[in-house]
Amino acid sequence: MNTQAQKPDSRWPLFALGFRPFFWLGATAGALLPALWLHMLASPGSTAPYGNGSLWHLHEMLFGFAIAVIAGFLLTASRNWSGTPTPRGGMLAFLAILWLAGRLAPWLPGTTPWLSALVDLAFIPALAVGLVPALWHTNQSSNRFFLLLFGVMALTNGIFHAALIQGDTASAASAGKAMLYLVILTITWISGRVVPFFTQRAVPASTPRNPPWLRRSATVALIGLGMVDVVLPGHWLIAIIAFAAAGAHLARLSLWHHPGVWRIPILGVLHLAYGWMIIGMILTGLSALELFPMALTTHALAMGGVGSFVIGMMVRVSLGHTGRTLVTGLSILGAFGAVQLGSIARVFGPLIAPAQSLAWVNVGGALWLGGFVLFAIRFTPILFSRRPDGADG
Repeated sequence: MNTQAQKPDSRWPLFALGFRPFFWLGATAGALLPALWLHMLASPGSTAPYGNGSLWHLHEMLFGFAIAVIAGFLLTASRNWSGTPTPRGGMLAFLAILWLAGRLAPWLPGTTPWLSALVDLAFIPALAVGLVPALWHTNQSSNRFFLLLFGVMALTNGIFHAALIQGDTASAASAGKAMLYLVILTITWISGRVVPFFTQRAVPASTPRNPPWLRRSATVALIGLGMVDVVLPGHWLIAIIAFAAAGAHLARLSLWHHPGVWRIPILGVLHLAYGWMIIGMILTGLSALELFPMALTTHALAMGGVGSFVIGMMVRVSLGHTGRTLVTGLSILGAFGAVQLGSIARVFGPLIAPAQSLAWVNVGGALWLGGFVLFAIRFTPILFSRRPDGADG
């Protein structure tokens, strides 16, 4: 079925296509969740869901914030890739409410840990079911990889909740680390689909290449790094695999790059995001050799890599799929800059002035969430209204 032939549903502009509710929810989470975390750090006696503010922060930024944006992207892109409809209208609203319920459940009085876990665990399988027609029943077998990733993510989330309920905070933290690698893997896979394409369209002189053998090598290296880092944290073997993974992904990025991308912020930020992930892999190797703090390495991957990709992709998709010109104004340039500066402050600030580590956390977090506030201010009216050309989506 050709989705472009579907009639627009004027009653539900917010639920016309997956990017609309989930990018808005993702941007809201990108601002509110770090703000709550900074409040917890400033108020040690404040109540924290799961009984552990640090693990709540880890869980929500990955299983809440990151998965919302991934959901919005795939609910939109897979429709274009396959020509098959994805959830919209009431079904899309149900998915959005289910995601929101998972965020709110731990805060509701009287909610047991098991009930809170079950509500949160329901979202990823429901999302996968909604995407099966577009990702599985097509001639593009590579799209099925995302369904496998969703299955592993759901399992990882289950391990996180089970460990937390049993009081095993170490296992919960390991599950959170595993999810970070799954998110990074998803982003590198999506990047391979869209960044060369976007680069070629925006910079006619470019000739980006994406050799299958290099894609497979980079994927295998990243999967290997994640598995070893989760199972054998701190082992010297991590350094070898991390440097190999960084080399493979650097080679990949170099084949996509053209100097012209830096004249187009909406494209340059996606290249920057991939660069942050490569930096994160290098720092992971250094941390295994005890040459760099692990906590800062994690934020290079999460704030720099995930944050830069998420805000760049949300802007690109939101403009493109609402029929608007792919041009960034000052507010979006400010959002891109705030995420970059926040990531730099959080990752490298504590190295410059270790005694002021908490101040760097606050500065980095404030800048990063400020970027998502700017996105929300600029795009809320767009995401909640119909396309100006009257087309579907």
